[in-house]
Amino acid sequence: MITNSSIGSYGRLGNQMFQLAFLVAQARRLGTRAFINEDVDGYLLAPYAPRLVVDVYRAADYWGLYESEIVGGFWEYPGWNFSDATMNGPDRADYRGYFQSDRYFTEVASQIRELFDDLPVAARVQKKALDELQDRVLVQIRSGDSYAQHPSFHTNLHDTDYHQRALD
Repeated sequence: MITNSSIGSYGRLGNQMFQLAFLVAQARRLGTRAFINEDVDGYLLAPYAPRLVVDVYRAADYWGLYESEIVGGFWEYPGWNFSDATMNGPDRADYRGYFQSDRYFTEVASQIRELFDDLPVAARVQKKALDELQDRVLVQIRSGDSYAQHPSFHTNLHDTDYHQRALD
């Protein structure tokens, strides 16, 4: 069995979607099952995980299973970029990190998309986008958080024509 004990602690909804998708795909690659802790503060996807063949446990049961099953230790996400090594990680490990690449779950992409298409939040965002945001452009510029403080990991969009192309 494998888990990701950091889901809910590493980012919000978008990051959690990547983390859950990775966990499902990794369990399939290893021929094992994945399990998560539904009691993590901030974990928004726990109610949907069982539809992806991920076992969901309350905290006490989760940590008991963790102690008996996770003997491979932590498998830390090696950085901000895709890594083949992560996909070759061991069974019985705790996979921690963001996993922000669809390349981690290409073999279960249709299953993941089907789940996320049914999320209530996805339906609300899609309806709002269609009903209220037509013919508008939204620009978000992050300049005061860790992304700006780690330029070697992130593209500085101010140095590109990205925003101008979006506006055009």
